[in-house]
Amino acid sequence: MVRRFAPYSPLILAGFLSFTMLSCAGCGPSESDWLEAGDKALAANDWDTAYDAFSQAIKVAPRSAEPYARRAEVSLEQWRYHEAATDLTQAIRCSPKTASYYALRAQAYLRQENYSAAHADIDQALSNDPENAEYLVLRASTLIASNNAEHALRDLNRVIEMNRDNAHAYWLRASVHEQLHYTNEAELDRKRAAKIDPSFALAESREGLKVLREVEPGTAGRTIEHDPLRIQSPVR
Repeated sequence: MVRRFAPYSPLILAGFLSFTMLSCAGCGPSESDWLEAGDKALAANDWDTAYDAFSQAIKVAPRSAEPYARRAEVSLEQWRYHEAATDLTQAIRCSPKTASYYALRAQAYLRQENYSAAHADIDQALSNDPENAEYLVLRASTLIASNNAEHALRDLNRVIEMNRDNAHAYWLRASVHEQLHYTNEAELDRKRAAKIDPSFALAESREGLKVLREVEPGTAGRTIEHDPLRIQSPVR
């Protein structure tokens, strides 16, 4: 789901930080101040400002995990996958029991086609949060990418048992059925996914992708066209 908020310009963010500094004589913005500024920039799809704000948060609190994870999220949006994985490694060092950091690093590895590292990370995330449907879908995505259709099918069946309205799981299961040459089942799952979320039907054609880009000019069209696994960030 693409977040939609009123846009914030860099000038507004600068004003916000200036106010924060004035309210605390003799001290600069705190980690939470920079994180808030970065979140406001993210809400406006201002990736560069968000990246700079999270970098400042890291300078203020270099042993805090969250600024590294937030900056990694920006890097993923900008397709800087190696940089995202590096930041998430640091976040994990700071907070080794946080499942979402492993799941997000798995995304970075998956997009670099480092399937063994991605699988190891998502297994670690699931060991900390075994009933998380998003993590199960992510593991299925990793298994599909590494041509392990039967194990992917097991994870997707489990997700669908947990939630019969998970369009993403049906969509992925359709691709698994195709790998296994179950043509009828694949078609049924595609129809189920499109009924729950019409954007999956639009993704079937170039015209549909054009419509999606017009509806969600920043993320939605790009997500489907360049990231067919449609992985969503689990950090939030």
